[in-house]
Amino acid sequence: MPAVIDQMASSPLPFLIAEQRLGDGQAREALFCSCNVDLGYFEETVLDVAEATGARVTVIGDARASNPDPRTGPGAGTRYVHGLAAPRSGNAFHAKAIVVAGRERVMVAIGSGDLSPGGWGLNKESWTVATADREACPELVADVADWLRSLDGLCALAPLAASGISRTAALLEELAVEADIVDTGHRLVHTSAQPIVGQLPSGEVDHLLLYAPFHDQRTAAAQELIATLRPARVTLAVQSGGRTVIQPTALRRVIAAAGIPVEIVEDTGERYRHETLIEAVRPDGSRWALTGSPDLSVRALLTPAGKGGSIEVGVVSCPAASLFPEATGPLPLEEVPAVRLPGSAQAPQVDSAVLLAAALAGGGLEVTLARPAAWPTPLEASRADGFDVWEAIGSVPAGAPSHVLAGAGLPGGTRVRCARNAGRAPGPVVFVIDPELAVLRARWHTARAQAGQPGPAELIVDARLLERWLADAGSLAATHPGDAAGRGPLLDADDEGCLESADDAQTSLGTAMFRLALGELPFGLMDSAFARARHLPGPERRKIRQLLTAATVKQAAPQPAIARLALLALVLCGAKAGIWDGPQGSDGWVSVCAGAVRNLVRDDLPERLVAAAASWAALAMYLMHEHRPAGGRAPEAAAYEEARAAAALLLPRSSAALVAEMATPFTNGSGFPVDPDSVMHVTGLVTQDDPLADVIDALASARPDWSVHRHDGRLLHLQSGGRGTFLHAAEALESMPDGTDAAVWATGTTPAWAIAVRFEGALVHVESDARGQLLWRHYRLGPLATPTALARNPELATRSRISHGALKNPFPEAIRALLATGVDLAGGTPSDCPD
Repeated sequence: MPAVIDQMASSPLPFLIAEQRLGDGQAREALFCSCNVDLGYFEETVLDVAEATGARVTVIGDARASNPDPRTGPGAGTRYVHGLAAPRSGNAFHAKAIVVAGRERVMVAIGSGDLSPGGWGLNKESWTVATADREACPELVADVADWLRSLDGLCALAPLAASGISRTAALLEELAVEADIVDTGHRLVHTSAQPIVGQLPSGEVDHLLLYAPFHDQRTAAAQELIATLRPARVTLAVQSGGRTVIQPTALRRVIAAAGIPVEIVEDTGERYRHETLIEAVRPDGSRWALTGSPDLSVRALLTPAGKGGSIEVGVVSCPAASLFPEATGPLPLEEVPAVRLPGSAQAPQVDSAVLLAAALAGGGLEVTLARPAAWPTPLEASRADGFDVWEAIGSVPAGAPSHVLAGAGLPGGTRVRCARNAGRAPGPVVFVIDPELAVLRARWHTARAQAGQPGPAELIVDARLLERWLADAGSLAATHPGDAAGRGPLLDADDEGCLESADDAQTSLGTAMFRLALGELPFGLMDSAFARARHLPGPERRKIRQLLTAATVKQAAPQPAIARLALLALVLCGAKAGIWDGPQGSDGWVSVCAGAVRNLVRDDLPERLVAAAASWAALAMYLMHEHRPAGGRAPEAAAYEEARAAAALLLPRSSAALVAEMATPFTNGSGFPVDPDSVMHVTGLVTQDDPLADVIDALASARPDWSVHRHDGRLLHLQSGGRGTFLHAAEALESMPDGTDAAVWATGTTPAWAIAVRFEGALVHVESDARGQLLWRHYRLGPLATPTALARNPELATRSRISHGALKNPFPEAIRALLATGVDLAGGTPSDCPD
């Protein structure tokens, strides 16, 4: 699909159908943003097509405009995420944008129509549709990624909707980096940072043409446009039959103040024209035009979203021909009817709680409000067997933006709403989202392609099947001897054609495992898929882990990268399923995983596999990081460090979008779903190879009651609520890798403090009592005389102490150790805390 932009599209649906008809199911995310959403129309007309592109689907609408008919959205919460957005300014989420994104192609549509029969067909709408591939990408696509990233800071979003936005933006960013950026003359404008009126092109304007279905009551937006653009003349169109919201009295004042000819024309077309157009014709006949979601109102054009404006997005282009309505005739101002929008009976009151989402989480139901309420917010639910029967399910506590209703076992698709008291009407409905069905489910095309293929959930419960799969993976290397260096088959040797042997690889590995290696999770790979593995007999589990362990040690050497990558993914799945009894120890999975990472990282990785390899390695390093031992001397700690060193150069190539998808079945060390941002954070720690940063990160997890930060040099400052400052300093110092010279300054609840310095194989202990008297001690370190052991065992400390006379006197070795680690006691304390 070549990079192209269609400025005159009346609906994005034909472009969505075109992507689906390509038949390769490459799309990963389909994101639909709209103010009003007609779920009945969406499910009947759009959903099947969107799923057939291969994408998981997220639909986002304005929270204050949402009032879906619960009978028309049976797929909400199970086939797709239906999430709501509430701008923190209190205004509307008015943007209309569609993104269908995969690793090979992207389609972006910015327009004026809501996700409804009118917005996608019956009304006269305008859509700008951009398509991109790995070769060429319109600049507009990269701009859309930036705009999507801005929404989280401007809106309260349903959490799973926010995740869908983030995944979609990551895919756009990846394609924009991969492809050549093409300047098509189209520019995205939006209200995220500044008013749209300030983003319009400058320069002389001969003729300004305006049309919108809605004008603000004072016609202030039109007046500001005239004042800013300073045209020689203006033409403003209204629709016949009183279909334009406008106040002629206000318009008369604008015309009088303009001091230029202003012509009113009437559009007599039968179709309701919902599109907005600001078109400026220059003296040389060239023109620019703004289309998209903004209407001619103060909130849409003159106010940024952070200061009370609505969420808007549009496109400025330079069309060759006018986009202004053609079938128009002059209309006297006195014949323009005054039209106002009717008040919405369903609009929530200012002080009402607005429910954004309800999603299954951790054995309960997590509900999210647009903002905390000053009083408890009661909730009620309607199950599938009774649309009009509502029952109380609990309340969100006062002051809480979200709350988990423990034990609220509601299936996906159940309707939930805020129950109202004192005669108020109940709030709008949201649909319970089941993440396993709506988010974690495999995409349609992938599920069909993998029918009957053994995937990780099957391999880790059947030792014989796993043994055959490992043998088949080995045959891939045997049938493709590779180059003279023996580095693998042709699949890995040629970046341009690295997937030319994909059929052979899929035959050997199986489609499910081949796609898993590339980052596409098999259909149904979720926590429930691993339940069978957890109930295997002990001997069967032992055989499976022995096979996986042997594969990472013996068989990986001659294997191609795609097979080594599949093996790493399978080891992670086995760890998640409980094939190993635990992460640590001689029979733990951390050492096996570390071996799989080391084997993966070689110089035969083809460019097309690097992102997947780096992303699987990033997830593996994160999971090992979560379960690594606190001390640095255990064998698995050494294995982790070796894997870390091997992967350091590969990890920066990891993909946030791939990591987000790969991480979905996994949980962290606390049993919660893996946060992709946390994976990328650990990736940064691993690649920067900074032992002090690692210690700060580790202590934040292991000792949440401590506050640890870094001063200059190699000095950490530890603040705790206890009195044992030397012990705390010793524990933190012992968290550092052996051989790392560093200092820890520990303070507690009293003026006393302690410094522990490891330097040149010895321990220096400087302590200040409550009166400020410094005491200096020096210890020999050894296998048993560790910093923590010395702090805990006075007898061991006495035997290990190196005498330098009176304790109040500093000694040269201590001064040298303090200077080497950046500690200056000239002011009485090591240093001021950094800001």
